[in-house]
Amino acid sequence: MLQAMREGMNSWILKTVLVLLLGGALGGLVLMDTISFWRTGVSRGSVANVAGEEISFVEFDRQYRMDLRRIPPELSQKPDVRAVVARDTLQEQMQKRLLVKATADSGLIVGDVVAAERIREYLKPLTDQGALESVALATILQQRQLSERALVDMLRQELAVEIMMSALVVPVTAPQQEVVDWLQYDMEMRAGDYIRISDEGFKVDVPDEESLQKFHAEKTVLWMSPEYRSFSMLVLTPEKVLTEMEGIDIVSDEELKKTYEEHIADYTEADKRTVTQAVFGTEEDAKTVFVQLAEGKEKTLAAAVEKAKIEDAQIIEAEEHTAQSIFPEEISGAVFGFEKDTGAVGPIQSPLGWHVVNITATARGNVTSFDEVKESLRSDWILDHASDPLYTKISELEDMFAGGANVQEAAEFLNIGFDEVPFLTAASMDADGKAYGLNPEKHAQAVLGKVFAMNKDDDIKAEVLEMDDGSFIAVSLDEVKPAQ
Repeated sequence: MLQAMREGMNSWILKTVLVLLLGGALGGLVLMDTISFWRTGVSRGSVANVAGEEISFVEFDRQYRMDLRRIPPELSQKPDVRAVVARDTLQEQMQKRLLVKATADSGLIVGDVVAAERIREYLKPLTDQGALESVALATILQQRQLSERALVDMLRQELAVEIMMSALVVPVTAPQQEVVDWLQYDMEMRAGDYIRISDEGFKVDVPDEESLQKFHAEKTVLWMSPEYRSFSMLVLTPEKVLTEMEGIDIVSDEELKKTYEEHIADYTEADKRTVTQAVFGTEEDAKTVFVQLAEGKEKTLAAAVEKAKIEDAQIIEAEEHTAQSIFPEEISGAVFGFEKDTGAVGPIQSPLGWHVVNITATARGNVTSFDEVKESLRSDWILDHASDPLYTKISELEDMFAGGANVQEAAEFLNIGFDEVPFLTAASMDADGKAYGLNPEKHAQAVLGKVFAMNKDDDIKAEVLEMDDGSFIAVSLDEVKPAQ
């Protein structure tokens, strides 16, 4: 795509500018000179987690520095102003990630031609000064410390976010009359009077025979018996289908355990460690602090740094991590390979500097036992092996129902067991007013709802219901006793 751009590809698509998301910044990591601010709680490892994606300190710090440069120097040195800028920077980065995820979820894809046009606009400040596009591109990549692929991906994301935002941010003006009505209602005040009526005001004369007869005629529905319906039903479950098939045995516990052991990683929770770390500019400073911790002369990194009088050390507050989440990745092996539950680790070098890590707590991971997942594994195995024969049975049933057969006729022809359910109300009560235990009980409401929605005179006498547990229930209406 970049090659096509260099060769002069033209496009008229998407001329908008992504000032808020791109920022037009110089690259490179600027190490902190605002130590006091970052010690108030902002993490150097990962500032936030948005929809499963971390905002790294490096990325946040770069944008924060650029945002500070956009305000007057006399204001940028004030702690309260810097705190507001940090908050706004973080909010903007979080919103950007949410929008990027939304564009991915919606399937929005930015094509090469559109992205190439945006890169040309991105290089325009340099090309307007006479630089070749290839030279301008190399300059931007060096300043931003990005590869060509990373720059393209970044601009694709920003273009997709812009398109998404254009659909979301639509100016809408409420009709003037609606605004006036709303304000009038909101500011309206009313005065009223009320009277209190005592119990004596509700006395009613004893009705005569004629009044009772009239009331009975008007309210006959109050003395009607409910409607009763009898029906036939059959239940097909994956396990039932497999049991009735010749040559297939339900998976044994030994086979399930073998599957469990092959996928033990899926049932293992990783170790977690609470760590405080400090980043130093030199290995000597890191060794000095590490020795004080390792020998027990100081208990905390902050105390060790203060005692060593190292002014440029960056201390990252205590955080809980797994081996996959700790930042930077260069310290993961040493921290999670440390045998004791607490203690000092280091010095370790990363692109950020020299690290000393103080492990203050360890939560050992947990492995879900085979007994806890055995039934779930069995259900998955049964669903996997029974799907084809189960759907074959369902197709045969539906074909017979389409031909006018009811549940009893289809079940007898296909040699499938079925139940004849006696007269019940829609609330699953029998003629004696007792609750009837319809089996399976968890599907009783769905079955009765279908039965009481069926018409005895319909050409299709039976229907198949698919349940959320993978089972199927076929029902047909047998008889109806109307309300009396």
